[in-house]
Amino acid sequence: MKAQFEDIASKKGAESFLAYAFNVPYFEFKWHYHPEYELTLITQGDGKRLVGDSYESYTSGDLVLLGSELPHTWTSETLQDKTVSAVVVQFPHDFIHRFSGLEEFKSIEALLAASGRGLFFPDAVSVRAELELLPARQGVEKITSLINILQ
Repeated sequence: MKAQFEDIASKKGAESFLAYAFNVPYFEFKWHYHPEYELTLITQGDGKRLVGDSYESYTSGDLVLLGSELPHTWTSETLQDKTVSAVVVQFPHDFIHRFSGLEEFKSIEALLAASGRGLFFPDAVSVRAELELLPARQGVEKITSLINILQ
């Protein structure tokens, strides 16, 4: 099955990046890719995660950083009276590129360079609260929050 292109740029509008939380009865199979990097935190639920050629289980608290153009999807079962939820952050390369060359951003650049096949962070307790607050942040606070999370 060929992955479908997802147009994140049109969804984010004038914002530097897209950050949103959602709660649904289940994650439906939606095999897709986009040029933006993506951070996905599973805040509730479990199921299967497909990233590139990797097929693994996920559970609440899992955090994944996906590189640009990497096909992916999360799926879950439909269970009565249960929902799944996630926080998703999608940001373009040029968001971080603006800071490239600065010594303070070398670790973030290395992290993003390593994300080409996806990076999994089990039990992301240290950044979970900040990620859950990110969709509600505005202005410079939103930008600095994402940079802190990536750091």
